[in-house]
Amino acid sequence: MNQLTIKPRLIHSVAFVKGVFLLLFIITMSACSKKQKTQDSAVIDEPRGSARQEEVVSQNQKLLTEEDGEESSATAVQVSSQHRKIQEEDLSKGIRKLVKEGSLSLKTMNIDSGKVWLDNVVSDFGGYYEKEDMFHDESSVYYNIVVRVYPEKFEALVSGIEKGQYQVLSKSIRVSDVTEETVDIQSRITSKKAYLRRYRELLSRAATIQDILEIEEIVRSLQEEIESQESRLTRLHQNIELSTLTLTLKKDKEVGVRVIPQETFLSKVKNSLSASFKVIENFVLWVIEVWPQLLVFAVILFFVWRRVKKYLQ
Repeated sequence: MNQLTIKPRLIHSVAFVKGVFLLLFIITMSACSKKQKTQDSAVIDEPRGSARQEEVVSQNQKLLTEEDGEESSATAVQVSSQHRKIQEEDLSKGIRKLVKEGSLSLKTMNIDSGKVWLDNVVSDFGGYYEKEDMFHDESSVYYNIVVRVYPEKFEALVSGIEKGQYQVLSKSIRVSDVTEETVDIQSRITSKKAYLRRYRELLSRAATIQDILEIEEIVRSLQEEIESQESRLTRLHQNIELSTLTLTLKKDKEVGVRVIPQETFLSKVKNSLSASFKVIENFVLWVIEVWPQLLVFAVILFFVWRRVKKYLQ
């Protein structure tokens, strides 16, 4: 009987312990879930500039540096080394990127025929007019012309114009070596594009709005720098492929000389009579204009004279 009594009690005790453990497990899981939900909500709803958000941004920036630094730096160094190697090979072969520019000022006696001659010379050397302006002032008429020509024909074109029939008033020639500059700009563009690609990858994985805004600002700045460098590189290549020569074709205007004829005796008499009649005409007109004042003055003078005469008598 004791065994039958103890056995049900043991069974009830085990069931009670299992129930307690199950209840504790459910309470623990519920608390953990609630805590995690509260933390997630705090990260999402936390206002911008809070301590928690700054910590998240700092972690993302650290991640960006760690992920981007090694690969992008290695890419930049590799690209720079490749460009420097190409530059050294070109220099060893005597290959340089030169920009040739110059200006010539010519004087002609006939602006029309001079312009036709200049058109033919530029055409013979394969050049073309990039810009053409014509001006007039008080003393001269002249053309301002910007010529683009292939570099290998630049010196020949300048020499052909100098040997022409027109006087050379001024001349200026300048050659700039831009080999290192073009290599340096190309290296910078390639390196910045590598960084831009990495920042765009990080942008797609950004967790917060603050991270998105900061990375977008970096991407915008990189894009502007790349566009500026590419524009500069394009201008350099254009000036390398085609040289520039600025021409001024000038013609002085003829200034007429005024001949003053000598006066004869008859002309002097005529001029004197004209001056006399002019004086008389002006006097008559003056009298007509002021006659009322003269009349009043005469009446006053008459009465004064009568009083003086009567007083003297």
